[in-house]
Amino acid sequence: CMTIDDVNAFICQFVLSGRSDTLRAIASEIGIKLALQFNPSDRNRLFKSLVDNGMRRIGSLGQNSENYTSLLKLFIEGFGLDLDLHHAASTFSQAFTEQMAALNYFYEKKCDPNSDESDISKLDFDLSDCEHCHKEQLWTRLTKQDQVPSDDASDIQFLSEQMRPYQRGRLETSTASTCFSEFSSYYQLKFRVALSQVHINVSDPRGRLVKTIAVYFTPRQVSNGSSSDEENVNILKRDSYSRFWQKCGTINLSRGATEASLKLKHPVVAANLKITFEEFYERNNSVRANSDGPVLYCPRCTRQVTNAHGVCGHCGEVAFQCRKCRHINYDRLDAFLCVECGYCTSGAFNFELTAGIAVNAVAIVDEEQFQTSMALLRVANKRKADTTKKVTALLSKHRKLDDDLNDLSLYGPHLRRALTGSLPKSFVGDDKTEVSISSKPVRSTSSSRSRLLNLARSLRQDGDSLGGSRGDFLRQVLSGGDDYMDDALLNALGGGSGGSSDPLSRLVANLQSRSNPSGGGEDAAEKGDKKAKLSPAEECRRLYMQKREAERESWELNRRIDSWNRLNNDALAAKVTSHGGGTYMTTDCSVCCSKVAYKNLSLLHAALKASISQSEHVVSSELVKLLLQESADLDPALKDLKRQVIITVASKSESASELVLNELQLRLSAIQDRTSAEILGQLVQMSFNRVEKFIELAVSVLES
Repeated sequence: CMTIDDVNAFICQFVLSGRSDTLRAIASEIGIKLALQFNPSDRNRLFKSLVDNGMRRIGSLGQNSENYTSLLKLFIEGFGLDLDLHHAASTFSQAFTEQMAALNYFYEKKCDPNSDESDISKLDFDLSDCEHCHKEQLWTRLTKQDQVPSDDASDIQFLSEQMRPYQRGRLETSTASTCFSEFSSYYQLKFRVALSQVHINVSDPRGRLVKTIAVYFTPRQVSNGSSSDEENVNILKRDSYSRFWQKCGTINLSRGATEASLKLKHPVVAANLKITFEEFYERNNSVRANSDGPVLYCPRCTRQVTNAHGVCGHCGEVAFQCRKCRHINYDRLDAFLCVECGYCTSGAFNFELTAGIAVNAVAIVDEEQFQTSMALLRVANKRKADTTKKVTALLSKHRKLDDDLNDLSLYGPHLRRALTGSLPKSFVGDDKTEVSISSKPVRSTSSSRSRLLNLARSLRQDGDSLGGSRGDFLRQVLSGGDDYMDDALLNALGGGSGGSSDPLSRLVANLQSRSNPSGGGEDAAEKGDKKAKLSPAEECRRLYMQKREAERESWELNRRIDSWNRLNNDALAAKVTSHGGGTYMTTDCSVCCSKVAYKNLSLLHAALKASISQSEHVVSSELVKLLLQESADLDPALKDLKRQVIITVASKSESASELVLNELQLRLSAIQDRTSAEILGQLVQMSFNRVEKFIELAVSVLES
């Protein structure tokens, strides 16, 4: 027979902290059936323990706590007469009041971090740690079409451990270290990935043509206690590790094919990859050097080698020797790959993966893995703290700047330009024409002349004479003023007008294009900087997504570490101690805030209906005001439930009825509140002790 502690541990572990909605729903039904075996006293102890230990985590769980709150509601509705609801009602009331305060904040400053708003001052981000929204961030990112391959958008499968959408990229960019055997390449990845497709590109296929390539994976990182990646990756080649490799598919290539792909029926999470060249095509008209030996091809000229010592009769190259590193594998002379550098004499094989980053958390099986998980947890927590700090600092910086600029609106345009350090937009010249000052960049004459001198020296070094038109213009510029530094100079130097507003910049670009014709006229580094530069709003979104990923990583690692500790302690659930008798922690998540507030109020409503004598002490004037307060953005379900609670307390409790009556009278006489009028209309149609007072209020309102 299970004890109260066993049932409490079961409910906290599977109903409150279950990984999926299905698991939590099934565990909730089992928990109710287990509670039926206890007597009323033990059942009350179980309920009090669930309220004290579970309500503290409702906010951080977000919508994942729905099954737990539904279980508590079933307890109240089924065993209400046997339960002590005095303490529970106080806990529910405190939770609802604090959660509504957080919800009202978002209604006052409602904005969407995933919107297309480019003004950073109008963006806000949920910096709360919500477990429900960790996975939801992935689906939000998939709303952008450029994140998903268009040819696979119809049948994309995502894994529960996946944090980012699938993207196609080179295998080398995700590889931490590699090693090779005679027919296999081993890749230790930098991070675990959700693998969906594998693509291969063969450059210059020759010699032994590959027919089939097998792809294997392992989901766990490898480590032998050493910090060296080279030592860790060599574990993948060991015979003792071969039992961990799982085959995920085979790539079939036609004879001489240069491209092929493997699409997995079910994506897998991989930490290491092994690519094995299994079958090869027989070369036409090939003759073996002897009946037992392999067919050899020269790595330099690709001709067949018939010499018994492996020396090519055409070019003199040793066929057994790696052309890249000159290594000879005496153990396997017919090796397809060099075991030292991975060079292949039959072509260059480039692999690409369609994959998304997955969490690094895996099940802990030994003390070494436990220490690794603890190290990863520290990294994830530091990353989460750093990204949160960066997002907060970036938002505060731009909002403070916007507030300061708004304060300057009290001054005139001339004083405002002086305070901000801006130049006048235009002035009227002698010929009564408007001349723009801000359109021309301000340059130092001395610095401009020195730059032109350097350019003149460059022209002389390139063999260009300064006696022509270009040299004349340069001498005029060096001896004259800035009037010559315009498009005429560039035209004389062959630069044209270009697209830059600064003539010197266009001049430099022209000389660079002359000295390096393949450069395209613009520096590649400058192009990369322009491409990599993000707007403040885009930078905030990027940091925000990294924060969410770090939260997910930390949450998954904490689950594994907690499971390992419980396994060592031989316990179903960790021992929970009550802090402050069930102190509630609110959630600031805009997605789950309204749902959590609804669930908290539903628990309070259930307690009020089950035993008003034990619960009426929580009804105060502040709670009544909060229940009557409605905003345009309030969820309709929460709005209806708030009105039901008002009607319940007004019809069941005399003290609460007096508070409701006074608040309705105040609102109807002061602001003619529509919500109060609708509630009053429902109350006058009911039958309870103080209904005459509400009828008198309704008559007085109609007469006035």
